[in-house]
This record gives sequence, structure tokens and C-alpha cells, in this order.
Amino acid sequence: MILLSIVRIIRLGNCLIASAAVWVGAYLTVGFAMSAELLTAMCGALLICAGGNTVNDILDIESDRINHPDRPLPSGALSVRRAKTIAVVCHIAAVPLIAISNWQVMSLGILTIAALMAYNVWLKGVPLVGNMLIGLLGAAAFMCGGLAADPDRALSLPGPLIAATFALMLHLIREMVKDIEDIDGDRWGKARSLPRIIGGRSALLIAMLLFGILALLTVLPYASGWFGPAYAATVVLFVDVPILAMFMIAWGKPSRRSLGWLRSGLKMGMLFGLIALLVG
Repeated sequence: MILLSIVRIIRLGNCLIASAAVWVGAYLTVGFAMSAELLTAMCGALLICAGGNTVNDILDIESDRINHPDRPLPSGALSVRRAKTIAVVCHIAAVPLIAISNWQVMSLGILTIAALMAYNVWLKGVPLVGNMLIGLLGAAAFMCGGLAADPDRALSLPGPLIAATFALMLHLIREMVKDIEDIDGDRWGKARSLPRIIGGRSALLIAMLLFGILALLTVLPYASGWFGPAYAATVVLFVDVPILAMFMIAWGKPSRRSLGWLRSGLKMGMLFGLIALLVG
């Protein structure tokens, strides 16, 4: 029971995606080779993500009693004290792991931990700023992989910068959808999210327009000759078209159920996006 609660509070699936993103970032870097340094960077990213997710749930416990009462803390399945221990252990354990790689990866990792703390404590309630920061942190995982593989080539196109750009936008859009879904709890907790300021429907329109721009951008790597037909087919059929369809459904009926499906679809879009980059 406790183990399951720990898996849920750290959001193991998200952590595994973050770790995989580090590997993909390295894979997309010219001269990629599997190494112990890359493996430790991947493990470090997983632990940083786990610690950040746990801190998020600790600080959100009151609003989660309304938005997500089944989560480990509001349901009582896990104590706040134990959650704090998990967060501290994850962050402390991550530092020596990322330090093994190189100073660039270590610097990015420590900056990520600091940014996650700033987000959870101060920036989460700042309209769009908190959402953008989560997008940047999602992008950082790919850049971490590129830096672990070869710091001198991490910024070269068509390397991890492409994946990082797509991740930034996908995370930003997903965070906006989550804010729309959680608008009732945020209203109770007096959080100043974008949907609370401009309305859920207006925020959904902005998220939909941003995804439309992203869908157009996903075609550019194929048009530029960087990736082949397998990339184009995967990203269009399994990312762009399904998520655009989910946006249309949510726009027609913006219920918690349709928004929940959209949020899950965006997460699946991240997974298929990784697959598209690998098969391309």
C-alpha cells in the first residue's frame, strides 16, 4: 500500500518519461554512444522529477482535497512527513548522480532542482509564468541528454534542440489544460491561474491555438530533410491528429471528463513524439 502510494506521489510514469527524454536527447546528438555518464544523468533526471512532483503534492494538499481527493496525501494513504522525506531523499540522491557526468549536466540539474522549488513555492500561481517554467523544465531533460553525450554538439541542429522545443510547447499546453481542469479547486485556494483570470473557455482557445502552431512546427523537421517519412507518419497520425480531435471534443463540451482525456492525450503525445524522433 505504501509502495503504491510512493509510486503515485512521485508520478513514476512522468519520471520515466523524463529519464527517457534524457536518453533521446543524447541519441539525437551527433556522435552518440551509450555511457555510464549518460546512465547516471538519466537516473538523476528521474530522481529530480520524483522530488519535484512530491513537493508539488505537499504544497497542493488543500486544493487537491477538491480537485484530486484520491491522491495519496489528501486521501491519507501517505503522511505529509513521509512525503517530505521522499522529496529530500530524491533531491539529495540526484546530485552525486548528475555530478558524475560533467559540470554542464550537474549545473543544469542543480538549476532544475532550484527552478522546481521556485515553481512549487512561488511561481505556480503566476499566470503563464509557472506554465512556461514547467515547459522549460521539460525541454531541459533533452538538453541534459545532449550535454551528457557531447557538450560541444548539444546545440547543433538537428540535435536535441528540436525535441526540446517540442517538449517546451507540449508541456506548456498540458499545464494550461490542467489549470482549466482544476479551476474549481484553484478558485477555492485563490490561485491566480490563467483560466481563473480570463475564463476556462478563453484559456482553452489559447491552448488549442498553441497546439495548432506546434502541429505545424512538427512538420518542419521532415520538410527540412532532417527526419524521414517514418517520423512524419508517426507524429501526424499519433500526435497531431488525435490531440487536435481531443481539443475539438473538449471545445464542444468542456467537461472535467473531456479535459481529463485531453490532458492524458497530451501525455501520450509526448510518448509518441519520442517514438517519432527515434524512428525518424
